Amino acid sequence: MDPLDGEGSATVFAEPDGSGRYRVEHRVLFGEKFTLPEPFGLEIDTSVLHRE
Repeated sequence: MDPLDGEGSATVFAEPDGSGRYRVEHRVLFGEKFTLPEPFGLEIDTSVLHRE
């Protein structure tokens, strides 16, 4: 999570390729929701992460 990135953002990295890189990168602004991929499969509400 990066609170200094403009409005703030959270990034999920998924599907490691075995060489230290990830095949999937998903970025959302604070206040948006995203779903962690399996094996977790749960939704995260980033609005609770934003600090004024």
